[in-house]
Amino acid sequence: MAENKSAMHTEWQLLQNQCDSYEKHALLIKLVCIFMLFIAFVFNEISMYLVLFILLMWGQESIWKTYQSRIEQRIITLEQAIVDPTSSTQAYQYQREFLANRPSQLTLIKTYLQQSIRPTVAYTYLGLLLIVFIRCYLW
Repeated sequence: MAENKSAMHTEWQLLQNQCDSYEKHALLIKLVCIFMLFIAFVFNEISMYLVLFILLMWGQESIWKTYQSRIEQRIITLEQAIVDPTSSTQAYQYQREFLANRPSQLTLIKTYLQQSIRPTVAYTYLGLLLIVFIRCYLW
């Protein structure tokens, strides 16, 4: 029992570090978009390609956030199991647990869309698209 708790603590630490890493990479995706917009302004090359690039990166971050949410679900399961002495949760079952609850393709696409409209995800991309729109049509 104590050995399983220790293993759950170790798994929690690994997954928490991975979750934080996903957050850093999501920020990097946003920074790449901002940099690309800056470069487009410098060279006066605002075009539909830039809009498509921003939309592609928005979708990529949504996928990234979906992966992160899977890790978060396992972290929550581990946290509950660590404090509950009657829990039957076993350590190191991340993939098995995911496969047992794997969503259908349609549900997965729906999840990507849900992630894309989260304020922490959408805010940057909507702002960038607004800047492109203003530059192209109102400037």
